[in-house]
Amino acid sequence: MPRVTPTTRFGLVTLVLSVPLWVAGGWLVQDARARVPPSVPPTRALPATVVELMATACGGRRSPGTCFRTVAAYTDGGQPRQAVSRTRYRPARHHRGESLSVIVEADGTAWIDVEWQARLDARQEAFERERRFPLVMGWMLMGCGAVAVLLGVGLIFWVDRT
Repeated sequence: MPRVTPTTRFGLVTLVLSVPLWVAGGWLVQDARARVPPSVPPTRALPATVVELMATACGGRRSPGTCFRTVAAYTDGGQPRQAVSRTRYRPARHHRGESLSVIVEADGTAWIDVEWQARLDARQEAFERERRFPLVMGWMLMGCGAVAVLLGVGLIFWVDRT
C-alpha cells in the first residue's frame, strides 16, 4: 500500500471542499438566470397636446425656485381627458401647444410618454441589479472551486524531491 503523505491528504481535503463551491456557484448562476424580467403591461399610445404648465414651488430654502408639471390634453374613446406629469421639471420640459404622446394602461392610468419610458427603464435596471449579484457571485464561487480542484490535484501528485 502506498504511503499517504500530508500533502496528499491536504490535496484530497481540498478536492472534497471544492465540490460545495461548485454546487453553490452553480445554484446561484441557475437562480439568477431563472429570474423573469419585468413584464410590460398592455398599453396604447394616444396623441396629445400640452395645454398647461402648472407652476409649483421647489428647491427648499437654499435654492428656492419654480418647477413645472406638464398637463396634456388627449381624447380617449371620444372623451376629452387630461394627463398630468408625475415629475416636476426645472426648467419646463415641454412648451404649450407642443404635441406628445400619452400612454394609457388597461386600467385607464395615463402617463406622459417620457415618464412611462423612464418608469420602464427604472424597472428594468432594478431587475438587472437584483440579478447581477447572484450571477457574479455564482461565477466567482465556481472559479474558486476550479482553482481548488487544480490546487488539490497538484498537491495529490506533488512529489517531494528532497
